[in-house]
Amino acid sequence: LGAVTAIYRLPTIVSTSHFLLSIIFLCVLLILHHGLVSFSNSLKSLKEKWSLKVTDKLSVSLFFILSSSCLGAFVRHSDIMGSCGLGLESALLCHDQLWPESAQSQVHMFYRYYSFLTWLIAAYSLFGLFRECKRVKVLDFRVIIVASAFALSLAQILGLVTVATYLSPVWSVVHFIFNLLTIILFWILYLKVSALERLQWGERNYSLSRDLLSLAKPRLAMLVMLTALVGII
Repeated sequence: LGAVTAIYRLPTIVSTSHFLLSIIFLCVLLILHHGLVSFSNSLKSLKEKWSLKVTDKLSVSLFFILSSSCLGAFVRHSDIMGSCGLGLESALLCHDQLWPESAQSQVHMFYRYYSFLTWLIAAYSLFGLFRECKRVKVLDFRVIIVASAFALSLAQILGLVTVATYLSPVWSVVHFIFNLLTIILFWILYLKVSALERLQWGERNYSLSRDLLSLAKPRLAMLVMLTALVGII
């Protein structure tokens, strides 16, 4: 799909789908690796201390990170990227406005605000997980937490640098790499934390957000959306 997109200059939706498929492929590889590597933890007292809301926060953060990356790929592969201007003066505002009037500029600014919201949510979940690990003295995740926070913050900064440097290819690639690294680290962190919880409580644990997610039937909804998307293309 990537080769066909490059050769025939197919529409933006195809380029974005190519990016999404590559992310799905990467996540599946990480799941396979996680399933092949045994996970053990000697702690026996987590049942009374550990908060089940940790994985809920991580899953919400993952959703925002993935959706923000896909929206960024859509903006990058379309003509929207330069709709708010380029250069240092356009790194934070869109033609000296917080919310522009044109539709393309609005999509661009929505992506910027959505990225900032993603950073806030992901940083909050990392802080909660770090505090939880410190409270119950779990040392397994601290390095990944710090690396995730670094990659997350640097990806946001590099996005502004890319706009400030007039979409420089070097900074665009570095921004993409740290976005990808953020996805990888958060996904690994989620797999490790969920494995720790299964080790302590078993396969299924209930919380409000998980019940709401089950009611939304995400697998069925995704199947319907993918089928409709193929028909549209």
